[in-house]
Amino acid sequence: MHDCQKDMTNLQSIECGEVTSIQDEDSSELFEDESSRPTHTLKKALNLSELREDRGAEFEVEIEDEESSEENDYFDEEELKNNLNFECTDIASESEDEENYKSPFQRLSDKMTAVTNDKGVLKKEVKPGIGPVVSKGAFVTVHYNSYLEYSEEPFDSTRLRNLPFKFLLDRERVILGLDVGVGTMKKGEVAQFLIRPEYAFGQMGCPPRIPPNATVMYEVELISYIDGAAAEFDGLTPEEKKEASFERILAVCKSQHQAGNEFYKKQMYQKAITRYKKAVHLLETFSLANEEQEKQQQNLLMKLYLNLSLANLTIKEAGRCIFFARRSLEIQNNNVKALFRMGKGFMMKGDFEKSHSYFQRALKLSPNEQEIIEEIRKLDKQQADYEMMEKDFCKKMFSQHKKTPDQKADSDTNQNL
Repeated sequence: MHDCQKDMTNLQSIECGEVTSIQDEDSSELFEDESSRPTHTLKKALNLSELREDRGAEFEVEIEDEESSEENDYFDEEELKNNLNFECTDIASESEDEENYKSPFQRLSDKMTAVTNDKGVLKKEVKPGIGPVVSKGAFVTVHYNSYLEYSEEPFDSTRLRNLPFKFLLDRERVILGLDVGVGTMKKGEVAQFLIRPEYAFGQMGCPPRIPPNATVMYEVELISYIDGAAAEFDGLTPEEKKEASFERILAVCKSQHQAGNEFYKKQMYQKAITRYKKAVHLLETFSLANEEQEKQQQNLLMKLYLNLSLANLTIKEAGRCIFFARRSLEIQNNNVKALFRMGKGFMMKGDFEKSHSYFQRALKLSPNEQEIIEEIRKLDKQQADYEMMEKDFCKKMFSQHKKTPDQKADSDTNQNL
């Protein structure tokens, strides 16, 4: 049995009308007839002294627009039209006899494959994804629409809220069927899941939107995911973090590295830099036990330093770009990417001599790399332009000093005119 309130709170969707305090419970018993419940509020407080003195009192009530409270207004009407799913209302044709009748969800299930052995969760791939299947315990970002049978309107939708939903797999943060289903997906994949009541909202359902024993259909897009090790590690106490094994620290750093890459691809460079630096700090401060651990540490640090160099180069932070590229070269002194980024950093700072030196070292290791050749060409042009500008400036300064006092006076007079 699933706790309706817990499930739907985490899905950011339905408010379930449960009693939350003794006061609420007592007040609900005061009105046996629903029609006798107070439904309107006063615009202005009554003066009780006037009532006690039998002078009477005038008052006005707030009348709510009944249409505004209708459930159909839960989502914007125009947006709702774009998220209707008529497969949920696809009924049998007139020629189909009663014996062979199939409901809309039964028709859908014929096109699906079982995710669980008891067929409690069925899946149909709508759009294929890329890369490996999402890892266990991963932190996922999804968009979804969820439907009931015989209703083309979603009872819950992240798309209509324009807000993707994020959660950790295998942590009971969502209904079991959605957790199990997303765990079979790849990045970018879109899939439909038919989820039986025991994997959804159980015998009780979640009134008023989800009836008892309801089978539900979710259409899900897996936008992205990152390994859950980093999120889990952040929840540990300082003492637990100190006692963590190297294997766990390495897993956390790989997770941070992957998250940083995802942020970089989305052009969220500062967030990417933060993730990379968290991983670097953990690796640099961990006490290594043997050469094998040092080898793994250095390999991952190399990738992180290079990524930090690139991310800082992208946001025009030349000094930090050079700093992290240099850290890479301390691990591997002939790394072409690190040498190239050193050249780019010094070029950005206007240090043409050092820039040219690092570009030449990179070109010597990779003589056919067109990107290096192109950057050297740009550097030569930039240096030539700078030298020409410097010469022009010196000429003007020299001509000013060569003027006689009378010429200078004439020049000043002309400028005043």
